[in-house]
Amino acid sequence: MSIPSVIPIKYMEDLRTNMTGLSRGGQFMIIDYSDVCDGSNACVVRYLFHASGELKSVDHAVFGSDASPIDLQKKMDAFLGELESYRLGDIRVQLFQVEIDGNTFGLVASEKTQSVNLEPGPILTFMGPWDGEYYT
Repeated sequence: MSIPSVIPIKYMEDLRTNMTGLSRGGQFMIIDYSDVCDGSNACVVRYLFHASGELKSVDHAVFGSDASPIDLQKKMDAFLGELESYRLGDIRVQLFQVEIDGNTFGLVASEKTQSVNLEPGPILTFMGPWDGEYYT
């Protein structure tokens, strides 16, 4: 089975994909990356996608290594609050890579393992049957 160019990502309320969905501008995913930005710092990243799933823009905030989970959650909530008319839910997005502070972020295919990883990390790993569920 080949790796699809568009990956479904299931909204899961109590898991890492609890901030995915649709807004007036398209689709979005907000993720906290603890200990992966800038070496030892944590960061929060908001990915915005066109309705087609193509990456539209990326916003991020970097925190010191002493950032608390509460600090990260507040930024995630702020990123979410900036979206117009959003609804949490499943999304379908294209593979992408962006450079943030010298690190590669994005949904990156691995032909070797026939999977797609949310990098850096990998934070999440998607694989067949390509139903939107992931492994950590």
